[in-house]
Amino acid sequence: MKKTFLFLLIAFCIQAKSQTPTPLFSNVSVKKVMTIQNYAARLCYSKMDQSFYYMTLSGDIYKIKQQGNIYSDTLLYSTSNHSIQSCQGFVISDSVMYVSGNNDKDSLYTKGFLMKGVLQANNTRIWSTVAQTVPYLTSGSFDHWIRN
Repeated sequence: MKKTFLFLLIAFCIQAKSQTPTPLFSNVSVKKVMTIQNYAARLCYSKMDQSFYYMTLSGDIYKIKQQGNIYSDTLLYSTSNHSIQSCQGFVISDSVMYVSGNNDKDSLYTKGFLMKGVLQANNTRIWSTVAQTVPYLTSGSFDHWIRN
């Protein structure tokens, strides 16, 4: 499983269109398995369903599915679900998803949020606010905003 995780993580990083990755260890290989959505920001592994998920900066959360040697992604959630406009952090703990980020990122002041999505018996999620900041002055595009 660790090699699969590293394999997908490296494939995830390829999307950044930087240099071709070179493994540091001889027992690790690199190959592209799929093209993911633009502006992917975080990759998470869920022990509950043994699947990988990733989130984009705009707040879209995708599940990576594998059928044989074919990988695909499916959009599960978006800003309309968790309410965060500029996402920075994404973690899965047990069956709960946590998303952090900011709203009003293009204004002089922004608010930071930490949201959680609790999985329900019918396979939907109920999203709620865990924490929220008061509005604070940003430093523009060089601000790192809120992360988890």
